[in-house]
Amino acid sequence: MDYYKAQASCIERYESLKKLENDTPQSRGQKFNQLIADLLQAHQIQAVANQRHQSKGEIDVIFRITDMRFILEAKWENSPINYDPVSKLATRIKQRVPGNFGFVLSMSGFTRDAIEQANGPGRENVFLLGPDIFEALLLRTLDGEKIFGYCLDLASFEGSFCPTLQDLFRMHFLTSKKALRIDPSSFCQNPSPELIEALRPDGDISEYKIVYSNLPARTCGISVYGPKCFLTLDDGIYQLEQNVLKKIIDIDLAYNRAVFSESRNSHLFIYPGSVLEKDQDGTLKPLTKTYSGFIQIFRSGKNIHLFSNGSNIYDYPARILKFVDGEQLEVSCDYEVSTGRDAAILDEYQYVICGSSGVRLYRNNQEVWYVKSTNCSAINVDRDRILFLEKGVRLKSVDFYGKDLQEIASFRLSGSVGDFAVIGKDEYIFHLYYHQDQDRKSCIVRVKTR
Repeated sequence: MDYYKAQASCIERYESLKKLENDTPQSRGQKFNQLIADLLQAHQIQAVANQRHQSKGEIDVIFRITDMRFILEAKWENSPINYDPVSKLATRIKQRVPGNFGFVLSMSGFTRDAIEQANGPGRENVFLLGPDIFEALLLRTLDGEKIFGYCLDLASFEGSFCPTLQDLFRMHFLTSKKALRIDPSSFCQNPSPELIEALRPDGDISEYKIVYSNLPARTCGISVYGPKCFLTLDDGIYQLEQNVLKKIIDIDLAYNRAVFSESRNSHLFIYPGSVLEKDQDGTLKPLTKTYSGFIQIFRSGKNIHLFSNGSNIYDYPARILKFVDGEQLEVSCDYEVSTGRDAAILDEYQYVICGSSGVRLYRNNQEVWYVKSTNCSAINVDRDRILFLEKGVRLKSVDFYGKDLQEIASFRLSGSVGDFAVIGKDEYIFHLYYHQDQDRKSCIVRVKTR
């Protein structure tokens, strides 16, 4: 909790500095240095800002990671900066004991000549960091120690002293070890008759099949593209095709429900502080930056929409952010703080949110209708109706006018649904939690109604 409070404070100060509220460019520089130091301390890195030395001038930020010392020069100009600040910092580093590393952080980026000099022959022991790296630190897209460690790795392995956030992600995926590995061979495709009967849904059901059981009892996201179904677990994204589960992206996921698939080989998902895309050639790249707390993602045309279920820490209600060409536009709603659970996008101007108080449809940021329900946990759109889960066990539907409320199916209390998706006409796939031998597990279930 302490970290999140510190992060919230840093985000608020950063937004104020961007607007130059009650600041001149000079006073903003001093405050920005302190913000950087405070942010590093939030990452458990020892840091001090605005250090003056009588003969060697002022250092914006100094910090230490294990036995390594770093000096950072921060610049916030109106246009990309040239190589001069890099050269000056290199001189200051030479005035100190060997082994120090320098970073020039420029919120306006660098000129092409500066980048070429930094990576060219006779380069200085100084790294060039742009605003994407600072905001990755701010949003905790990556841990602070890892950010600077990957910078050193890139310089050591590839001779690159001008890392981008995409470079850091690439190093992260190459070098990180999984804290949790899931063994698909432990998934069971032949569940016991007792489990089949215990989880059988009530309602007008024509087909029912437990596709996989004995999965970890953790959050799972489901995304559908045509006949193919994609699932997210702790260690990556899996494809379910013809009832066979196969991992297609190997990555630790913090927000497992946040995946959106728009073709066989193109997937968007939320990584802490960023939206990542795995494109058709297998490249992982960040598309947008975002604060923490977003749990669902959609794309409409070229625009990306993110849903947050609200936060008591940041004191904001459930909301949707819209990104147009990477620029953030907030789409607000009045769903109470921390009571929204899930959302679905109908088009650029309409979306539905479900939560503890029911289902609400918004058009142009205004509530159009509200259907009272109890503890709704997941929502989807199927042709001319909106589907949602009530109390984690009942699948209900309502039309686009908030009328014709119907119950489609109900799972028995031995299980509860984490997420679901529509995979065909009157056909659904569910991620279902259940208890067996006093252990909590989960399974994938297909259901077809008449």
